[in-house]
Order: sequence, then structure tokens, then C-alpha cells
Amino acid sequence: MKRIPALQNLSREHQPALVLAAHAKRFTMMSDPALLFQFKQKVIDQFQGSIEPHFQLEEKYLLPALEQVGELAVAKQTREEHENLRNIYAGIWQAEASVIAEFGKLLAQHIRFEESVVFEIAQSRLKATQLDIIRRASVDKG
Repeated sequence: MKRIPALQNLSREHQPALVLAAHAKRFTMMSDPALLFQFKQKVIDQFQGSIEPHFQLEEKYLLPALEQVGELAVAKQTREEHENLRNIYAGIWQAEASVIAEFGKLLAQHIRFEESVVFEIAQSRLKATQLDIIRRASVDKG
């Protein structure tokens, strides 16, 4: 999907998260504890380094802007999905392979929702000033 410049940085941040999600979905039957440990560390590193900051930026700038134009349900669903992913992440060290796989599935679904619904609505409904604030925040990282 073609992204307007204001949302391009946020959209680009989805690519590494999609790769992580694809790898996580393969862990349903993982029996090698060493590989599972390594992957959990990768999830932690990526969640702390890019996924959580991405969520925070959206929650601080994008979702309030969507709420201002009446897109309350979309903003609510996005926040709920962020919270679900955070909850799984919080227990990642204790998680079995099936939980890692579920995390990957939910992360991929969330990204698809943002790309096909949230960003599309933002592109069509937000004002130029709102989009510029989001663009500057995504470049400056909050």
C-alpha cells in the first residue's frame, strides 16, 4: 500500500516486526531449549528497541489524532492490541513455544490491521497539521 510521507516511517517500522512475527509463528513445536532461549532474547531486544517505542509513538500522536476525527473504535482496538502484545511480552521468559507462536500470530495480525485499516483511515481523515506532527515525531522518535 502506498503511504503518504507522514506515515512512511511508521509503516517501515512494521517490516522487521513482521519478520520477527513470521519466525515466532514457527515456534509452535519447538523443542530445542537453546534455540527457544535465543529467540526469546531476540523478542525482548526487538520489543524494547523498536516495537514498544513504536506503540508509544502511535499512542501519543496517531491514536489521539484519530480520536479527534471520530475514529474511536479504531483507536480503541489499536490500544487493546498493543496491550495484548505487551501482556504476552511481559511473560516471555516463562513462555512455552506455543505462546511464542501465538505472539507471532497476534503481532502479524496487528500489523496487518494497522496497515490496512489504521493507516488508511489516517491518510484519508487526518488534517495536514496532524499528519505533520506524526511525521516529525516518527523522525525524531517521540
